[in-house]
Amino acid sequence: MRIRYHGHACVSLTASNGACLLVDPYQPGGFGGKMRYPPIVGEFVGAVCTHDHLDHSDLADVVPPPPLVHDGVVGPFSIERRAVAHDEYDGLRRGGFTDVLTIACDQWTLMHLGDVGQAVPHDWPITCPDILFVPVGGFFTIGAFQAIEWIRRTGARCAIPIHYRTPQCDLPIRGIETFLALVREYNRRSESYIDVEVDSVLPRVLVLDCDARIK
Repeated sequence: MRIRYHGHACVSLTASNGACLLVDPYQPGGFGGKMRYPPIVGEFVGAVCTHDHLDHSDLADVVPPPPLVHDGVVGPFSIERRAVAHDEYDGLRRGGFTDVLTIACDQWTLMHLGDVGQAVPHDWPITCPDILFVPVGGFFTIGAFQAIEWIRRTGARCAIPIHYRTPQCDLPIRGIETFLALVREYNRRSESYIDVEVDSVLPRVLVLDCDARIK
């Protein structure tokens, strides 16, 4: 499987048979030009979105636009979702709820936390996903400290940070530095993607360089 980080909260997953699923596509130039990530181009069997905010659900600007998938099975991907609050006030501050996506493919289990803004619910199961896409930038989502707690409570094998400030994003969110200082040990790649096999040895935290595509 190939895992690619496009920027903000957007990732794509390419299965061993070549089918590709897009997750949380952003709006290029969104927030009045504060998001300068380029348009997403590719052939996708579908796109799944954690919630309907345009920085997570802009299918219209994907080239070509993929079909929207809610849950169930699309190609080799099996998708489930569970709602969590967008903020620590039960969604009243940031516009309701966002979903946590659990995606199974090629004997891998991947979990995408979307725009989660609350602490880990007390009844959250220890599911031990292989990959956890976790927001770390704060303001609109959880920050670095809560991200560490989500990693611990889910039992994730490997965490990939998302939703943080980069040279292509001027939103009022923090960069990745605080999160990396807390985890201390991590693997930082100079590419926007990684190819993994069932027996791949993964770091506890893996940083993918979304800006590598446009340097």
